[in-house]
Amino acid sequence: MRRSDDEIEEVDVRKVLIPVDGSPQSARAVETMLDFVQYEQIGQVCLLNVQPDLRPGYRSLSALEIDKLTQQQGERALYDAVRRVEAAGLPFDTRIETGAPAPTIARVAEEIGADQIFMGSQGHGAIAAFVLGSVAVKTLSLTTLPVTLVR
Repeated sequence: MRRSDDEIEEVDVRKVLIPVDGSPQSARAVETMLDFVQYEQIGQVCLLNVQPDLRPGYRSLSALEIDKLTQQQGERALYDAVRRVEAAGLPFDTRIETGAPAPTIARVAEEIGADQIFMGSQGHGAIAAFVLGSVAVKTLSLTTLPVTLVR
């Protein structure tokens, strides 16, 4: 029996953001998201790398050289995550941004209309996170989205 267009259920397709820095923690965040696909329909993955602003420290380089260096470092950090998501057959895009990590993650999540953020945590205890202020803790304070922290 064929359903009419009015009877077709909408599938909840989620868009997720994964900040990736090339660390084992961010690799585990990618793996966790790939496991999550078994339970939720993920329609788009955005792999984000946030690079520090090198302009103040590298005055001997031109803006073009700094941009090229930032791009190369970002691509290197994203490489393994891109391969994993490609192998899983999920649609994805990549972004390389410059700035402070937590505000940049929150801003990009809003810009792309993300439904959820998967990110690695450094595994600091509560006191260390309070004193040091981890990127994960700062991101949690800057977004209203669900954030899955992966150790």
